[in-house]
Amino acid sequence: MMVAPAGVTPILDPGEVQVWIVPTGGGHSVAARLASQLSRDERERATRMADPDAFIIGRAGVRAVLARFTSIPAGALEIVAGRGARPTLVHGPHWLDFSFTRCAEVHACALTIKRRIGVDVQMTSSTVTTFVAAVHGQLAPAPIASFCTTAEQRRLADCAPEERSRLLATLLTQKDALAKAVGAALAPAPDTIETAEDDEAGIGRFGRLRLQGPLARDNWHAATFAPVAGVVGAVVAEGEWTVTFATWSDVK
Repeated sequence: MMVAPAGVTPILDPGEVQVWIVPTGGGHSVAARLASQLSRDERERATRMADPDAFIIGRAGVRAVLARFTSIPAGALEIVAGRGARPTLVHGPHWLDFSFTRCAEVHACALTIKRRIGVDVQMTSSTVTTFVAAVHGQLAPAPIASFCTTAEQRRLADCAPEERSRLLATLLTQKDALAKAVGAALAPAPDTIETAEDDEAGIGRFGRLRLQGPLARDNWHAATFAPVAGVVGAVVAEGEWTVTFATWSDVK
């Protein structure tokens, strides 16, 4: 078992990754109650969202999860997440590594001890556009060849047409989660990342990523999950680990 800083309950094992799913339902009354837990920048960002209440509820849930691993109240957490950089907590425990993400339906937060980690969720209907925007800085779809390997292109071609968007989402969330784990500025090109050869988006499907280039010797694994209907997710972290999934509404 790890030794936690004073005042912090050790609830992570060294070889464990925890993924917390945060539902965004609840409506305006819940969002109004939780808004004070967000930073000023987060509240301003919420005003630009299509569904401000969902963003507030989701981000407040992520903050509540992070607060469980620190001695800092959720509303007092200072989350530093610069563009292209991995997020950190000001005055947070040195052993805690984490990543968080969102889509229209859910937010998710992944946590572990002293290993790089990234998490991503995407709606299957919009994965291509969203991913291409993140990689190329534009919304216009690009050829699949620009972000899938030759083997992945074959898998997409061979699968049933009705399964293609789900499979593509599964592949791309793994690549995006890896980019978050290393920091976007250091992330390899998507078409140099060979995703785990498991096309199921079930809970905890697990496999090793194969990379080309400077990160080729690093040992990365991915676990995929399906938090709600129409959404797939992936968590990527260094080394060997087990994954545990939880829902924030189960404990609040």
